[in-house]
Amino acid sequence: MFATASQFKAFQERGHKDFIAWAIFLDTIHRGGRAFIVALGIDQNGEKRALRFWEGATENSEICKALLDELDAKGLALSADIIFVTDDGSGIIKSLKSRFGGKLLHQRCSIHKVRNLEKYLPKKYHKEAARRFREAIDCNHYADAKRALDELESWGNQCISSNLPSGSQRGALDDTQAWGS
Repeated sequence: MFATASQFKAFQERGHKDFIAWAIFLDTIHRGGRAFIVALGIDQNGEKRALRFWEGATENSEICKALLDELDAKGLALSADIIFVTDDGSGIIKSLKSRFGGKLLHQRCSIHKVRNLEKYLPKKYHKEAARRFREAIDCNHYADAKRALDELESWGNQCISSNLPSGSQRGALDDTQAWGS
């Protein structure tokens, strides 16, 4: 236990001046009434680095702001050139928008989007829904993706007695993919 505490302290105290992030994944996991926020960076070579781990009562914008300030203090160059991938949690988004404004490069995590879609479908349809969603976001053109997401919505409506939330899949167009013209 002592070795683990010592290793965790070293992890939390290390600097990041030598790491140039291309993308940062921010995610919150709720366990035992606490919120655990994890930051994972990826550089332009695809190398991953666990950046920080925070614990708080909730995922609010103050904790997320402190997280970003701490990354700054540890030497990580945070800029509007970094793509931030999130679960779309309101605290994380609010703190990122406050910091970067309209220059924020944000992408909603496609895994979280699939999980959200699955909440509305019986379990036997989960694999097919995930396959159809991935097919849509892998499209190279907006029109193709829109068509695939419309087909997903139509298929989903046939799978359940009530409709999927209005625009649930279409939100993926802005949230999970940068589209070419």
